[in-house]
Amino acid sequence: MANSLLIRPVYAKSLGGDWNEVLRAIVPLNYVKGFRGANPELSNATIDVNNTFGRSEIKLTGYFSPKKPMALCAGEFIWGAAASY
Repeated sequence: MANSLLIRPVYAKSLGGDWNEVLRAIVPLNYVKGFRGANPELSNATIDVNNTFGRSEIKLTGYFSPKKPMALCAGEFIWGAAASY
């Protein structure tokens, strides 16, 4: 059994003029409960795995967005453009 906690901090910064930069990270923390099982490659052998806790890959995304929202139908809309790694 495994559990994951995703920490998602967001940092916004003014670039001056009419633009903002928004940085967003996804930091996964994972916990895997230990287990014991049979090893299919070796007869009469078992596999013991202890409880494990750790961090997976961090995904960082940066967005550029205008400071003023655009009018859209009955409300306002804020768009952003980014590359994801």
